[in-house]
Amino acid sequence: MKVLIIGAGKIGQAIQSGFKADVSFEFWDKDPSKVPNQKILAEALSLADLVFLCVPSTGLLEATLALKEHIKATTFVVSLTKGMEPTGLKFSSELFSEYLAKESFALLSGPMLADELISGKKGSAVVASANKEIFEALKSLFREDFLDLEYDSDVYSVSICGVLKNVYALAMGIADGLSCGNDLKGELSSKAIEEAMSVISELSGNPKVFLGTAGVADFVATANSSESMNFQAGKCIAESKEYRVSEGVKSLPLLVSRLKDVSVYPLLNSVYEILLKKKRPEDLI
Repeated sequence: MKVLIIGAGKIGQAIQSGFKADVSFEFWDKDPSKVPNQKILAEALSLADLVFLCVPSTGLLEATLALKEHIKATTFVVSLTKGMEPTGLKFSSELFSEYLAKESFALLSGPMLADELISGKKGSAVVASANKEIFEALKSLFREDFLDLEYDSDVYSVSICGVLKNVYALAMGIADGLSCGNDLKGELSSKAIEEAMSVISELSGNPKVFLGTAGVADFVATANSSESMNFQAGKCIAESKEYRVSEGVKSLPLLVSRLKDVSVYPLLNSVYEILLKKKRPEDLI
C-alpha cells in the first residue's frame, strides 16, 4: 500500500510516526520547502492507495477537488481536519459526500495531540466511515502501541463532534486565562458537554456520539492541554494577548450560522460574543 500524507505539519508527522516499519509513504505540502523534491500533487495522488488529509479547514475544499480529479477509484481518503469548510458552511462529512464516493473516505477523530503521539504516547481515535474496510486498512497500517482505534458508521455526527470539541475548548482556555479554579472549570466542562449534545441534536446528528472518543474524550484532552491551539487561543483571549487563529476560532461563526438561535446555548453564545462581538472575557462566567 502506497500512502500519501497531504500536510507535512505536526499532525501529518504524528500520523507518519505511527506507521509500521514496512509502510511505503511520502509527504506533500502546499509549502514545498517542507518536502524537498516532492512530486507534483496530481502525480502523487494518482499513485496513492491511501491518502491522509492533514490540512486546515480553509484548505479542505481545494484538497477535496484535487482528490476528486486525480485519485484512483480504489483509493481510500482519511481526513484529520476538525473544522468547517468556510465557503459552503459545511462539516467535513458533508463536503466529502458531495465530491467523493461515500465508500472511499473516512474521518479519523479523537484525542490525538500531535506532540504526544510524536513522543511515543498512545492516543485513541474513531474511524468514521460508511466503509469498514478503511478501518481495517488503518489497523494494519499503524503499530498497535500508537492508537486505539474503533469504528463508527455515523460520519456526520463524528464530524460535528470534531468542531464542537474545538469550540468548547476555547471556553476552557478562556476560563484558565481568567485563573478560574478547577471547581469552576469542572462545572463549565459539564455545561459544555450538555450543550454540545443539544447542538448535535439541533443539527440532526446523534448526540450520544459526543459521549465517546470523538466527543468527550477529545474535548477533555484538548481542553486541558497547553499543546492545544484552541486552549491556547482561549487563554490568550482572556489575557489580551496575540494568538494563532485556531480551528475553533475559524469554525465558531460558521457553526453559529447553522443554528437557529445561538442564545439558547449560553456557554457557546458567551464564547461567540467574546470572540466576535468583543465582549469581556469575564462575561464567560
